[in-house]
Parts: sequence; C-alpha cells; structure tokens
Amino acid sequence: MKKPLKITLIVLASIVGLVLFILLFVSLFGGSIAKNYVNKHAEELLGRKAQVEHVGLNLFNGHVAVNGLAVYEENGTDLFAGFDTLDVSVKLGKLISKEVYVRHITLAGLNVQVLQDGTRFNFTSLIDHFASDSTETEEVKDTTPSDWIINLHNIRINSNRLFYADLQRDSHWGINELNLLVPDFCIGGTDNTDAGLTLALADGGSLSVDAVYNAVSNDFDVTLGLANFALNQVKPYVTDIAHIDEIQGRLGVDAKVKG
Repeated sequence: MKKPLKITLIVLASIVGLVLFILLFVSLFGGSIAKNYVNKHAEELLGRKAQVEHVGLNLFNGHVAVNGLAVYEENGTDLFAGFDTLDVSVKLGKLISKEVYVRHITLAGLNVQVLQDGTRFNFTSLIDHFASDSTETEEVKDTTPSDWIINLHNIRINSNRLFYADLQRDSHWGINELNLLVPDFCIGGTDNTDAGLTLALADGGSLSVDAVYNAVSNDFDVTLGLANFALNQVKPYVTDIAHIDEIQGRLGVDAKVKG
C-alpha cells in the first residue's frame, strides 16, 4: 500500500493550493464572490477546469464551509478529484496570541482517481503548472523556531474513495470508505497528537492504524492492523524482478510499536 498512499498524498497536495485560496478569498470577499471567482478563473489558478457549488463564511464564529468542489482531468470532462463538504471552524481570537486553534476540520465525500502511464500521471500537468522556472540560487533557509502554535482538533475524513491504476501493468488499487480521525494534532505545543485511520480496501480487506505521538518527548505508540489483504494485488510489481505466474492468498498483520 505504500506506493498508492504516497501517490494519493501527492494528488491531494496538488489541490491544497486551490482549497487554501478559497478559504482566504472567502475571508476577504465573502462566499458568493469567491465561488464565482473560482468557477471563472480555476484554469488560471490550477491549469485545470474546476467548479465549486457553495462557499459559506461566518466571521463571528470563524466557520467556513466549502461544498461540491470538483477538479477535472485535462479533457475538462472527467472528474480527477473532488469532495462533497469541507467544514472548518477556527478560534479567530487565538491568532492574537500566535496560535492557530482549529475546533474541527471535516472533509466528506472525497473522490480521487490517480492514473499512471509509465512515468506520467494524470496529475503531472498540475505539478508542471506550479513548477517554478526560476534558476536562481536558493536562499539560505531560516532555521529559527517559530513562535506560532498550531493546535488542530477533531480532524475527520469520512466516507471517501481513492482509486489508483497503473495502466501499463494493468494494476488497480481501490480504497472505499476511507475514514480518518485525529482528535488532537499539535505543533509547537506540549499536547499529544492522536490519530486513527481506517481503510476499507476495494477487494474487501481493511487497514487500521492508531497512533499517539508527543512532540516534546518524541514518545510514540502505534498499533497497526491489516486484515484480509489480497496478495494478488502485488503480483504486477513482483513480476518486475521475478517470473511468477500467480500469487494467491490473504494476509493479516497485527503489530504494536512503541518508542
């Protein structure tokens, strides 16, 4: 599952810029204006056609909601990635004390399709669009610790679907009902980061991960459970280094790591 998961993260990162732009634009100009601007200028922002159905904002309680975001393939017709709902609530008063305090983040109905053809993916043009043409020497990075604290609570990713296909190998990976729960995530503070992930694989298997991490002490506690994973899904990759006609069976793993 390493390769599909890594690719999925890259895909999600490619639309993060658009989501962040929506949130920023909403805070400045309001939901209806942001919606209209994104729908008209998405190709300039992403290099792809995109559409959003609704953007809502309440400055009094720091609540932002984005509904029905869709980013299309290069042909402008087929869906590449999208989600039904992104709901975020922030304590705006905390910004005064250099703390980003998020009450909750909910992402529901995420649908991502990743296609690979040799060394090219269906998101390659997105990466090329954001790639810098600058050849100047990179500036020395400032390694001074930031005074800001990022405190995120109740992060939920519910009922999402991820699909990956290697067209040349005729390999397909599907994840249905991806659910992620992170009760607390803290950077720069002393609180523990707690996370729980469950994946329902398209072939009927499942993966669950529960993790607790303390950034101050670097202590961690991770529990991993893999059930009914179909081994035939790894065959297209094993045949790159060995001649194997068939791989059958199911794999289950239960592991606990502390440190």
